[in-house]
Amino acid sequence: MAHRFLSGIDATTAVIHQPAYNSVAGKAFEVVCGAHLSLPDSTEASDIVLGLNRTVQWENGDLTVQRAVVVRAPTYAFFGPGTSSSIDVAATVAIEGPPIEGPNADFLEAYAFWIQSGTLALGTGGTNHGSLRVNSSSGYGVTITSGHTTNDYTLTLPIAQGGAATFLQNDGSGVLSWAAGGGGAASLTSTYVGFGSVGNVLSGSSNLTWNNTDGILTATGSSDSVSATVINNSDGIGAYTTFTAQNDSATGQTVLGINSTTYSVFDFGGAGDSFLYAWTGHLYVGTRVANKDLVFLVGGPAASAERMRIAADGTISVGLSSIKNGGFVFNNATNTNTVTLSSGAVSTSYALVLPLAQGGAATFLQNDGSGVLSWASGGGMSNPMTLLGDIIYGGSAGVATPLAGNITTTKKFLTQTGTSSVSAAPSWGTISSTDVSGLTAWATKAYPTDAAGVLTNNGSGTLSWAAASSGNDTISLQACAEGGSYTIAAGVNLVILEPTSTRNQFTLIMPAAPADGSSITILGGNFGVDNLTLSPNSGQSFVTGTAITTMGVGGRAAYEYKSSTARWYRRV
Repeated sequence: MAHRFLSGIDATTAVIHQPAYNSVAGKAFEVVCGAHLSLPDSTEASDIVLGLNRTVQWENGDLTVQRAVVVRAPTYAFFGPGTSSSIDVAATVAIEGPPIEGPNADFLEAYAFWIQSGTLALGTGGTNHGSLRVNSSSGYGVTITSGHTTNDYTLTLPIAQGGAATFLQNDGSGVLSWAAGGGGAASLTSTYVGFGSVGNVLSGSSNLTWNNTDGILTATGSSDSVSATVINNSDGIGAYTTFTAQNDSATGQTVLGINSTTYSVFDFGGAGDSFLYAWTGHLYVGTRVANKDLVFLVGGPAASAERMRIAADGTISVGLSSIKNGGFVFNNATNTNTVTLSSGAVSTSYALVLPLAQGGAATFLQNDGSGVLSWASGGGMSNPMTLLGDIIYGGSAGVATPLAGNITTTKKFLTQTGTSSVSAAPSWGTISSTDVSGLTAWATKAYPTDAAGVLTNNGSGTLSWAAASSGNDTISLQACAEGGSYTIAAGVNLVILEPTSTRNQFTLIMPAAPADGSSITILGGNFGVDNLTLSPNSGQSFVTGTAITTMGVGGRAAYEYKSSTARWYRRV
């Protein structure tokens, strides 16, 4: 048997040498500790203690590394013929487990390997990445490695256990805390784009997807209006952004693009029907297809929302007749006042064509009747009127000419005659009986002074008075002269008081035995009546307070008789 021996390399180093073995595996060094069955209370019993707590001192010079205990890795190989052999698990240092609880022993904590202070470093740098593997009872494990880090950093674990479905969240300085996971990761499937939802939970939805093959981000929605914002923060001259929107059948797409090197294009419609683009500092809006209009809407896509239309022929239409008259509003330089041109409530459509050139001073736009405007001389249109009451009329060659107002105390009327082909200038005059057809015949008629009668028509428009008993009393009239006392005749329904001077006196007595529902209207004529006595006939009365005592100029009062009460009731 080969013997192990202890030898000294120099005065400071002791080395244990193990002989080489060819057929039997041997141990270079083994410590078998004895059992300690009766130790003093509360006394630690350590089996192996390496007293490395001394001072190691150099004179000068930097060191790459300094290690107090070094365990060098062994090399394991096979020399037998045939295929190579394997070792299921190979380790340089192995600790079978933590201390085992014996009779009456209770561990609060037990560790197989315990570093009481300091930092545990795994790996030596370069290609030797440090790794930490945690095996399970099934033989599989989890390996944690540092990866290709470019600088050192520290992660500090939370001070307590996290709740269910929480994850480690970094605060940016390496301090980890437990944050709510919310199942967000579970809700992210292939093509879904993750986003933060309520409570900073990572979530995903089929409404927001990403096609990584074609580089397409798709946002969908079921509301009437779906909007998206695309921002390109690049300041390069070739930067561009493209946005494509489709309806629910994936047709009628709208492509919006921005390209700063040529022109910025916004295409609307299935085949680029219309566009909006910026080019050389200008903004262009138009249609790519011929004979298409450019329509501006307010309040939605309905036809009734139209407010302005630029037709393919260049015609600009403003307003919608069923909504509002069209118009243009021009602001002044300070936006304090405006000038509005409006169509007004026109009853039929018409067009105005402006002149071909600028007009001269004091000219005005003249219509030829078909809408063609031209510049015409203003003539007297510079306001020829100078006095109150002046009237403008067309003079020679249609020039505006003033007619002085009537300054006399006599009421006059504007008269004018012609030659059947040419009009004469108007003038002021009075109206005679010959100026109005039939006026002379009317002038010979007069109201009866004290008798009742009926105003009759002979069928040709000629009116005359007839007796009330004639049977054709459409209007039964009684006229009363001033100062008298009159009993209104039966059947009379209109009484006219005709004094010859102002404020005379009349006495009226209502008719005897009137029929039920009979009505009488009393008119004051051209003069008022200061003293009017209105009396009921025998057995009759007025409703208290309704009998008038005066009558103003052009005044009127109406009464109706009720036979059931024998009373006259005031209607007006």
